[in-house]
Amino acid sequence: MGRHRPALPRTCQRFARPVRRSGDFRRMTATVLIVEPHLQGSFGHPWRYAIALTRRLERLGWSARILANAAYRGPSRIEGAEVIPTFARSYYERRDSSAARAATDRMFETSTFSPFASAVLEAIDIEAARSDALRVLVPTATVAMLAELLALPLFLAAPPRMALMFHEKPELYTSWYRPLDVGALRWRVQGSGWADRIGCFATNRRLAARLQDLLGVAVDGIGDVFDDDEIARLTGSSTTMYETPLPPQERALLDSLTAFRRDGGRLAWCPGRMRSDKGAALLPTIIGALADANPRYRLLLQRPDIGDGARPQIDAVSTHPGTLVHPDDLSDEAYGALLRLADVILLPYDPDAYGWRVSRVFLEAALAGKPVLAASGMSAEQEHSNGAALFLTDWRGWPDMAAALIARPRSGEEILAADAVRQWHRMTAWLTDTSEHTVRPRLPVLHVSSVKTASGPDSVREQRLRLLAARGFAVAELLVSQREFRRSAIREMVEQRGASSAALLGACPQPRWIRKLLRLLEPVSRIIGGPGAAPLPAVIETVRLRRGFSFVLLNEPDHARDIAAVLADVPQWIGARGPAQCDDRAIAADVEAAIARLAPTSDPSPRPMNQERLR
Repeated sequence: MGRHRPALPRTCQRFARPVRRSGDFRRMTATVLIVEPHLQGSFGHPWRYAIALTRRLERLGWSARILANAAYRGPSRIEGAEVIPTFARSYYERRDSSAARAATDRMFETSTFSPFASAVLEAIDIEAARSDALRVLVPTATVAMLAELLALPLFLAAPPRMALMFHEKPELYTSWYRPLDVGALRWRVQGSGWADRIGCFATNRRLAARLQDLLGVAVDGIGDVFDDDEIARLTGSSTTMYETPLPPQERALLDSLTAFRRDGGRLAWCPGRMRSDKGAALLPTIIGALADANPRYRLLLQRPDIGDGARPQIDAVSTHPGTLVHPDDLSDEAYGALLRLADVILLPYDPDAYGWRVSRVFLEAALAGKPVLAASGMSAEQEHSNGAALFLTDWRGWPDMAAALIARPRSGEEILAADAVRQWHRMTAWLTDTSEHTVRPRLPVLHVSSVKTASGPDSVREQRLRLLAARGFAVAELLVSQREFRRSAIREMVEQRGASSAALLGACPQPRWIRKLLRLLEPVSRIIGGPGAAPLPAVIETVRLRRGFSFVLLNEPDHARDIAAVLADVPQWIGARGPAQCDDRAIAADVEAAIARLAPTSDPSPRPMNQERLR
């Protein structure tokens, strides 16, 4: 378009990395940008996913770079992929006073363009300049992350293909950077201009069906992510099981349990640090059943982290002669050794939490051919009900049930096959497919309305936004307040729009003295290289300069005079109708009339049309 690409707002400038100039020699590559705000070190699911994904991508001929949490303390490279500590928080950190605030671009202005989305945009800009092909992969996605990322096509003429893998019930973690009404996601996805280039995947079929209904796009239930080497270790088919010697404390633990089993005892293990959602409340019942168990059982537990609500419960049972509580995390070597040593795996998980969430421990035990007693209602019950597992509602007689499982011969078909956890390869195959034709999305629409305009799913504002989304337009919504100018009030305006169908929301005050102040500050802004004095929030101004707008849809004719002057080169349409006239047909007519004056959809550039003059 020949437009100048300005610097992003301040919140977007945390990912600055050196980029070679176009005249410099560089080797162009096909790159997958892995967005993983939960990766903090060499532990947990994100760490295992990073290894498995980078290895898989390398086999497919793609390189990877990983955006991690700012608290990341692991190696600088994972399987050759550079790890860049970037994000201020994970979605577990819902109340972070420094990062949870909406991004403030200028004095009294705010927007929904979060530090998370701005860092990803910055990374996409950099990678697109040095890669032949670019993809984005979010291995531990939530609907809140998706909502943040749906603003990116407003800034990108050709958004890269993006895959997201969901693990959690959609209603969890919806208040990440700001409140989100999950009912608005279907419209945001539809109108993002990214919908046909977003691939959604889930770790189980029940979660996939729920997300598909919520988002209005296909969601593939592909299971959890396992590296081939990890599968080989778990199934015992690896030629070298573990190379690192065990620390003394772990060696002592394994020696004592091996001696216990040699004397005729059996080992029941609850893998992972015990938490409330992993069945801490059921421990008195589970331990009480040990008294009558024959042969004897030893129950192995791991103490929760400090501050976890389940820790007093674990400490209370640690003195029971039938239990053994390990105080620390286990190394991968010790974990694998215990998995081979255990007679039965106990997973008394909360079905409300694990009814949607995959249990990786269940899959690991199944791969290792171990009998599993799990809580009824877990998602695993729907997908892996076979002779190797029983799902219980009453744990009082679990030792007898475990004995029956241990004694029962199991055929290879009844043990989870390794191929069942390789279904996630469908995600990387879709992501790296280069046969599809890149379609440039239409230019976005700017929808301007006043704070005083009624909101809600049946309001004129929301109906117009949904109509635009249904026609494939990404919408940047601008809220204007002529009275309130306190920063807290402007921020509240944004947070109250959690149900908005717009992909991006900016808000700013428009009292006369604010406009005068901006004009007075304009020379200073130009000297320091900041945004100009246009009465648009900086994030909206960035969208205007990077891509432009198809047209501006004004909800009222009297609250956006200065804004209309700034956007004089953009086609404008005013929906100036009284409340009595705003029935469904009238609202649809406003939107259709504005769209009808545009160029055909094959041409994303705006065309002049007769503008409604604002007096």
